[in-house]
Amino acid sequence: MKIGYFIQNYKRGGVNTFVKNLVSKNIYNDEIFIISNNNNPGLKFLKKKTKTKNIKFIEYSIFAWDDLLNKNFDYKILLFFKSIYSIFFPITFIYQTIRLFFFFNKRKFDKIMIINGGYPGGDICLAATLAWVKSYPEKKPWINF
Repeated sequence: MKIGYFIQNYKRGGVNTFVKNLVSKNIYNDEIFIISNNNNPGLKFLKKKTKTKNIKFIEYSIFAWDDLLNKNFDYKILLFFKSIYSIFFPITFIYQTIRLFFFFNKRKFDKIMIINGGYPGGDICLAATLAWVKSYPEKKPWINF
C-alpha cells in the first residue's frame, strides 16, 4: 500500500517526533512517503531518524501566508501582512488546493494522513484535505491535529 503523510510544520519538535514514531511502526512494509514543506526546521531530524526505513521524502514549496507570518518582523510590518492575509486568503487557498489536487492525482497514494502542526500553520493542510477529497472521494483522508 502506498501511504502519504502530509505535514505543514514551522517549528521543530512534536510533529516531527510524532511522524517518526508513526512511520517506525510500519509492520506491513507499506511504501511510505513523508510530504513536508521544504522549510520545516525538523526535516533533517526526521530524515536522520528514519534513514534505515524504506521511507521517501517529498518536499513541497507552495506559497503559504504562514511562511511570512512566522518570521520575526517588526510589529507594523506584521500587521500589514495580516491585513493583506485577510483580503487575499481565499485566492491563495484556491491556488493551494488546485496545486495539491494535481499533486495527489500525479502520485496516486492509496491512503493519506494529513498532520497539521497547529499554530502557526495549517492553511495548506486544510487545502490538502479538500484536494484529496476532490481527487479521491471514495478514499477518506486521515486527519491529525
